[in-house]
Amino acid sequence: MDIKYIFIIFTFAIVLISNFSFTENKKNSDTLQSSMLKSQAVTMDSAYQNSISVDTPLINKKLLPQRTCPVMGGDINKSIYIDYKGKRIYACCMGCIDTIKKDPQKYINKLRQMGQAVEIIKNKNSKLSQ
Repeated sequence: MDIKYIFIIFTFAIVLISNFSFTENKKNSDTLQSSMLKSQAVTMDSAYQNSISVDTPLINKKLLPQRTCPVMGGDINKSIYIDYKGKRIYACCMGCIDTIKKDPQKYINKLRQMGQAVEIIKNKNSKLSQ
């Protein structure tokens, strides 16, 4: 009876130690993976910013009229827009308008990268407005 009791305790101890080791390795793996993903996100974000910060001409590519919200990527609503330096930027919702207002040129550039042009409006002295 003593041998069975010792065997059970020994088995239980091995299970506890291996479970603790597995949990610790998983935490380290998750932390490493999370930091790698954050690093990649920062690199991709800075690469994106660098690609649109320079006003590079699109060679042999005709820009189509805007049909996509530059923030969310959905269809635009023609009644929701802002005018910025003679250009009209459409959005899908008022939440996106608030985002666009923070940096309109960023979203004009993003639309250009998507192959879409903002509408040129007659009143070229417009500032941010709705």
